Amino acid sequence: MILSILNKFRHTLAGLVLVGMVVPANASSNADVCSPFQGGKVDSAVVQHMLDAASKGQLYQIQSDTSRIGFCIDSPIGLIEGDFKQFQGGFTMEQQAGDNQGKALFRVETGSVDVSNSFVRNMLEGESFLDSEHFPEMLFVSKGFYWVNENEAVLVGDLTIRDVTRTVGFHVEMIEQESEIGQDGQLVQVKASTRISRAAFGIISMSSVVSDDISLCMQVEAVRYSA
Repeated sequence: MILSILNKFRHTLAGLVLVGMVVPANASSNADVCSPFQGGKVDSAVVQHMLDAASKGQLYQIQSDTSRIGFCIDSPIGLIEGDFKQFQGGFTMEQQAGDNQGKALFRVETGSVDVSNSFVRNMLEGESFLDSEHFPEMLFVSKGFYWVNENEAVLVGDLTIRDVTRTVGFHVEMIEQESEIGQDGQLVQVKASTRISRAAFGIISMSSVVSDDISLCMQVEAVRYSA
């Protein structure tokens, strides 16, 4: 049953593994796509998979100007909401029938927090929370994705914050899927969300007044990567 759904909605499935990922629009070569993940940050086999996919036209990129990674945290001053403005990555779609082993990578710059209050921004980027000076990035490497129905899936992978890695699952919802659009290829739009425990990543400061739960919410638009 699961296999038949994966076959029928293979293109949709590709969209589901792009959660929160962006490839710079001005990338000049396939290597540029994966450069943020080289140097031992990610298993070399995963990086090579991404490079091979790029050369075959099986790599997708997010449109940065229409994509968003947001977060929400409860606190005594109310709900703190904000975005991360700098993030990179990509995802692949396997072409073989029945193959659901697509890969997804994304990297978020922890020093790119955007909130309306400068004090809150400095607190979040500071040593007590993300500590962006010593831990400048968050990293996600996917493991797999599992269908709930034709339009929803769970994306599972390893999320690393402050050099602590935990397995997390994102609920992903297809918003829109269009057929081929000019030379850019297929357009895919999805939403994704999850809740994580900040204590699980070693962020325990102000635990008596700031919620341990953090909601991550994303909305992304992607088209097929063209080198």
